[in-house]
Amino acid sequence: MIDTAGGDKMFPPIKYQQLVYDKCAYYKFFRERGINTAPTVCISRKEYNAKKASVINKIWSKAQEWKEMFGKPVHGTDSGDVGRPWDFENKMGVQKYMANVFSSPNRYPAIVFQKFMVDFELNFPQIRLYYLGDKYHHSIVEWKTPYPNGTSRLSKPSDAKFLSKAKTFAKKVLKAVSPFYKGAPKYLTRIDV
Repeated sequence: MIDTAGGDKMFPPIKYQQLVYDKCAYYKFFRERGINTAPTVCISRKEYNAKKASVINKIWSKAQEWKEMFGKPVHGTDSGDVGRPWDFENKMGVQKYMANVFSSPNRYPAIVFQKFMVDFELNFPQIRLYYLGDKYHHSIVEWKTPYPNGTSRLSKPSDAKFLSKAKTFAKKVLKAVSPFYKGAPKYLTRIDV
């Protein structure tokens, strides 16, 4: 069934939209289906407010275990309020970051803390694969550079070995999200690897 609540606009099914918008649910969904993601811990606002000291200790412990990590607010967009590895160099940094993210009572319901993969965009590029339905359309490839705008570009033949691995991964993701559509077409889907 296609959601027609938007009048003459088409939207993905609402349950799929909610999944994509909630990073904690998103990572849990894929983990439960055997799809690899970076190591992740989710902390809800409710959990944080109920036991701040133990939550801060838990995240500080992960920061030490993982060496470097990111914090991503659930419902955050465009890198707004993202915690960078240097924000978590000490326990006070963890405390300050969490207090800042949760300072507005209705803004973010949770934070995803995720291990920073030190070889990200160095040994394997970040690839954004675009599918129309289940058919691959194109990819954007990005390698880490010292330049502020990176090296985002359309994939080219020299990316073939990376694209092959990324497409294998993407097939698993497309299969996992297909039930949300209940037979309706999947318009444009972006999968980040």
